[in-house]
Amino acid sequence: MNNNLLIGFILIIVVTIIAMLYIGGVIALNNKQVTSDTNQSNQDITRNTIGANKTYNVGHTNDYVNLNMYDLTGTWHGTYTLKHNNSIAGEFEWIIYKRGENIYSGYMRSTGLFTIEDYIPIHIQVNGKQIIVETIENNTYTTITFNGTIEKDGVHASGIWSSIDNQNSGNWSAVKISSTTNYQCEINPPDNYRRVFQTIYNVLSEIFGSNNLLCINHELSHETYIVYFELTDYNKTKYQQYSSQLKQELNNRNFNITTYREFPTYIIIAGSYRLSENTTYIVSITITGNDQGYRLIIQITPYRE
Repeated sequence: MNNNLLIGFILIIVVTIIAMLYIGGVIALNNKQVTSDTNQSNQDITRNTIGANKTYNVGHTNDYVNLNMYDLTGTWHGTYTLKHNNSIAGEFEWIIYKRGENIYSGYMRSTGLFTIEDYIPIHIQVNGKQIIVETIENNTYTTITFNGTIEKDGVHASGIWSSIDNQNSGNWSAVKISSTTNYQCEINPPDNYRRVFQTIYNVLSEIFGSNNLLCINHELSHETYIVYFELTDYNKTKYQQYSSQLKQELNNRNFNITTYREFPTYIIIAGSYRLSENTTYIVSITITGNDQGYRLIIQITPYRE
């Protein structure tokens, strides 16, 4: 049994590496139907949202702002079309927030040609009025790049999108309809993972606070249930304190910790958890990131003898 557990721990570390590649930014597209009257100084923008129709009021100015200083933080909705016939390919929603001067990060979901139900990370580059939003290729989504221009009001953008294989391309347009960045996926673990996940989540909530654990995505990959969180308030100078608290609280709940590493920008704790006499799970908690943000990943895999 010890050899099987060792193999299990090796497998979960491999999955962790794959997950870290995933969170670096994987993304696909989606679309929003937006209509606006650009001649009004204050224009009503009606969008066919993912799930509902709503109307927003967006201020408009006649002069370019200093876009290097302009805050693009907020919720953006847009549409993307296919180049060969200019037909609507889908809708997308971006959640963008500012990490520093000209430093942005964000998340996206989409419908249509590229359907993504849960938010996934995106890379964002802003240089003056130029904006590039890009995904990273993985086993689920191909790399998509949105290259475009922010308009002088700072709340509209448009340009050209393309996939890395050049199989698809077209135009896109988006509008910032809110300054809020509220989003969160709904965590719904499969029944046989639920009790283990809830135990781990309770520990994390005690240490970091439930308000600081924003669910980005969750998935069942083969037999491993994976949940990705953004840590909205993580202090890397406290990494040793975080690590110590995690180990202590997990031990108090009968986790058998066999592997842990702690660095300012990287923590991993892995081990096993016996749910009952005949049911054991291999689990890991990984925290990784940089000054642009930190992610926390939970992985749960049933142990098979």
